[in-house]
Amino acid sequence: MKIGLKLLQLRKQFRFSQEYVADEIGISKTTLRKWEAAESIPTFDNLNKLSQFYNVKMTYWFEENNDVESDEVLLHLNDLLDQVKQLICEIREKQTKMV
Repeated sequence: MKIGLKLLQLRKQFRFSQEYVADEIGISKTTLRKWEAAESIPTFDNLNKLSQFYNVKMTYWFEENNDVESDEVLLHLNDLLDQVKQLICEIREKQTKMV
């Protein structure tokens, strides 16, 4: 699994925003977005900060994972769950305004 996908997976797993993670490790939100999209890669120092932040070993970023498809499915399911939760909140707000 690529570093960017691992970053995205961890962030979604912890339900952190890009802004929160970026602030915690001292980078811009744009930089984190580029890492997650595999448009650029983190420096060794930033990988070290990310390892400490997520409590993973440095080797985690370089390990191969043959289970990429299930990881991608999990990420997609988490995104869908977030969307459903948002829709439920919006429906409840509309119902409250109608009453």
